[in-house]
Amino acid sequence: MYEYARAGLTVERKVRLITIYDIQVLSFVPSQLVLAVRCSKGTYIRTLAEDLAKHMGTVAHLTALRRTATAGFQVASAHTLSQLQDMTDVARDAELLPCDVMVQHFPSQCLNNADVLRLQHGLPVQTKENCGTITPLRIYDEANRFMGLAQYIPALNGIKALRLMSTTAEA
Repeated sequence: MYEYARAGLTVERKVRLITIYDIQVLSFVPSQLVLAVRCSKGTYIRTLAEDLAKHMGTVAHLTALRRTATAGFQVASAHTLSQLQDMTDVARDAELLPCDVMVQHFPSQCLNNADVLRLQHGLPVQTKENCGTITPLRIYDEANRFMGLAQYIPALNGIKALRLMSTTAEA
């Protein structure tokens, strides 16, 4: 939608249910309002601005939009490229997050190393427990290393690999 807006095109938007958890007026001078909004995913802030203006009997448009948090990440924790370049390799490596941080919302399952090897070879793995979900599963090996994502297949009473991490070391 933002690409259409930047191109000056108007597109009919589907009505969707969103949640505004918090909205604060940070500043107001005639013709310029600065808000901080904490909202659910799927919220179009441009539409929120238009809706607020319409409710007040006027019109509005965004002149700036800055996302300060998403999916558990905060801009306050971010580093600029120059900050990263100024760090030593050790300090920069210490800032790296584990590769499974983006999928923490998926349920997890630990597999023995033989079953991990089966998944790595494209074979399904039988499970003793019914995962009861078609949501991707985070897969860990016996050493609790993140191996990737798998999908529960009820017909197989097992899981198959969706996306696995490369475990080969490159020189």
